[in-house]
Amino acid sequence: MGLFRIGVNRCRSPRTGQEHDFYVIDFPDWVQILAITANNQVVMVRQYRPAVDRFF
Repeated sequence: MGLFRIGVNRCRSPRTGQEHDFYVIDFPDWVQILAITANNQVVMVRQYRPAVDRFF
């Protein structure tokens, strides 16, 4: 196995109802970034993850 594997999942968008290909990248390890503003507020984005069929 190389550094990572790429797979394709065909999923239906919960927002539009249309089907799309979602590309899943399988990494053994990764880095998480935490964005903090000058006022010490954490920046977060709510995002749909088709691999687990949930919003995070």
